[in-house]
Amino acid sequence: YEALFNNARFTDKDLPEGFEKAVFFEVKDSFVQIKESETWNLCEEDFTVSLWLRIKGSRAEGYGILDSVSSTASNSLTGIALHTIGQGRPGALEFLFYHRDSKYRFKGRTAVNDGVWHQVAVTKNGNLVQLYVDGQPDPATASVSRRSGFGRTPLVLGQFLDTGFPGGAMDKFRLYKRTLTPAEILAIFETEKPPPPIR
Repeated sequence: YEALFNNARFTDKDLPEGFEKAVFFEVKDSFVQIKESETWNLCEEDFTVSLWLRIKGSRAEGYGILDSVSSTASNSLTGIALHTIGQGRPGALEFLFYHRDSKYRFKGRTAVNDGVWHQVAVTKNGNLVQLYVDGQPDPATASVSRRSGFGRTPLVLGQFLDTGFPGGAMDKFRLYKRTLTPAEILAIFETEKPPPPIR
C-alpha cells in the first residue's frame, strides 16, 4: 500500500542501530495516510498493529498515534484509534473502539513519552483487546460488549481526531489481519529491539 505524507518526512538522525529510516512528524497537522485502507473495516475484523515510536515531552491532550475514525453523518464516529493519554495517566496508551454512539476505551499504564524508542502493539480478537509495550501486556486483556461496527475511513498515522504527533517519530509499522499471540508480540520486540548501548 502507498503512503501519502503531509508535513511528515523520513529521517535517519538519532535512530538506534537497526533502524534505517523513521517517519518524523514535523508539526501538529503532520500525518501519513495509507492509501486504500478504507476497505479494511478494522472495527469489524480481528487485527494486530505493531509499531515503534519515540515521543519527547508531554502534552495536555496527548499524542495521536493512529486513527481510522469516521465522523460523517451516515457513519458517525465508527472505527479505531490509538493515542497517548495527556491527563490522568500522562504518556500511557489508550486504544479506542468506536461504534455509532458507543465508545470503548482501553487504557494502558506504562508511559511511553520519555524520549526513548518503544515498541507498542494492540491486538483485537473478537471482543477482546490487548495493549502491549515493549513486548509485554499493558495491562490485562479487556473486552468490548459488542463487536459490530462499520468503518470505511482511511487509516492515518500520527493523528487522533484533532490531536497530532508533533516532534514524534515512528518506524516499523505493521498491520496484521489476524490476532498475534503474546509470544508473537514478544518475538517481534526481541527481533527488532536495538542493541544495548556500549559503555
